[in-house]
Amino acid sequence: MAKQEAFRPIFESNPMLVVTLYAAMPSEKQRQAFEEFPKGRKVILATNIAETAVTFKSVKYVVDCGLAKIKLYDAMRGIESLALLPISKSSADQRAGRAGRTSPGKCFRLYTPQSYNDMQQFNTPVSSTGDNALGPAARGPVPQEDRLSQPRDLQAP
Repeated sequence: MAKQEAFRPIFESNPMLVVTLYAAMPSEKQRQAFEEFPKGRKVILATNIAETAVTFKSVKYVVDCGLAKIKLYDAMRGIESLALLPISKSSADQRAGRAGRTSPGKCFRLYTPQSYNDMQQFNTPVSSTGDNALGPAARGPVPQEDRLSQPRDLQAP
């Protein structure tokens, strides 16, 4: 309890609002991330939706972990899953660009410059990850008995 009391003056003079933002969140809750908070600092904990889909005014700092949860579909098993994968250089640059749009800002990357250099230049298109993050070549040929059960790309007439 004594530790909490020691921090009380800091937060009373400098209040902080922490909100989350992700794509599946109801829109009325998403609005909290966009509302002004003139009393102090606002911290937005966001998924990669904040990378390109939205713009916040007065963001000064971005913390980039270098990872994103990507939805993958495995046609062999017929399941979707979320995989935690490294982002691309273009995503890292997008994230860094979110800081300092209306005033000076800074991006803190939680990975080394060498990790950045090792990243792919661009994200793999979703259609390329449609049936497996590794791609069909990494899985090998589809057994003959499974070929009829594989989903086919259907096109509208």
